[in-house]
Amino acid sequence: MKFKKLLAASTTAIAVSVVLALAGCTPDTAPEPTPSSSPTSFEDAGNLLAACLTERGWNVVVDPATGGVSTPEGVPVAQAPLYNADVADCLHQFGPPRPLTDDEKVTYYAELEDVATCLESKGYPAADKPTFQNFSESDTGNWDPYGAIPTGSEQEAAIEACPQPDPFF
Repeated sequence: MKFKKLLAASTTAIAVSVVLALAGCTPDTAPEPTPSSSPTSFEDAGNLLAACLTERGWNVVVDPATGGVSTPEGVPVAQAPLYNADVADCLHQFGPPRPLTDDEKVTYYAELEDVATCLESKGYPAADKPTFQNFSESDTGNWDPYGAIPTGSEQEAAIEACPQPDPFF
């Protein structure tokens, strides 16, 4: 059972990575997707993804703390390509993230600093903090304080102890 959950989580993570990687490979003439709805929080993003996958016949659940989507029964290996394609199609419906405004960058950076401080106070390693200038040069804020913590149960415990701020969607 644990293996199936790990396979499902890994499959979703791989699907998201593939989608993001392929997004950089699309020709400049490709039309921009028209988002059917835009998420407003991690939980909302997870709910939107889960709703889309449920419509396609997948049994998925959302972790309200992280917005992560998983399949309780796992995804059979033979169905992984179909699941990955469905995840990619569902994510595509949301469209690319919008750039943060200058005020949002200031707020989000401060919230991420608070997370890093919390992680360190609880004994977790925090990923190296970029300067605000480097952070602000990214359209979406490219710092993940949890990045130095191994994924899986240790990272889930860190997120529970030091919750992620809601991003600006």
